[in-house]
Amino acid sequence: MRCSDVLLCGSKSWVEAAGYLASLLVFATFCMKTMLQLRITAILSNVAFIAYAFFDGLYPILILHSVLLPLNAVRTVQMLRVRRIVEQASKGKFTTEPLCPFMIAGSSPAGPSNKSMAWHSRLPEILSTPRKKDAAPEGHGKFQGG
Repeated sequence: MRCSDVLLCGSKSWVEAAGYLASLLVFATFCMKTMLQLRITAILSNVAFIAYAFFDGLYPILILHSVLLPLNAVRTVQMLRVRRIVEQASKGKFTTEPLCPFMIAGSSPAGPSNKSMAWHSRLPEILSTPRKKDAAPEGHGKFQGG
């Protein structure tokens, strides 16, 4: 489907601009520091890519971003719900019930499950041992292999 078939747009420069905008928004998602900012930017990118792909006849891109748009929207709503729960918890109005959909039921034995998790039992020893300046903790730093 050509741009001129859908709209009387004269030139396709705005379609190309939508493609560049969409690409810029994808790049911007990699610069985001919070997941909410990333999702909102991704949604804007999806909209721009959908417009670009639709009016330029790029159906694989159109299909991809038509699927990603609702996925990003659902994940954004989920994040906002969790954020609201956390805000309520910080004000003392907390129950774990709303968090249940985000949890997995399971059980584990009491105490550390293996040696790598037993560092906390050695914490007093680690903290009381004097270290040389710029020395790496035991097991870190230089290769100690055979």
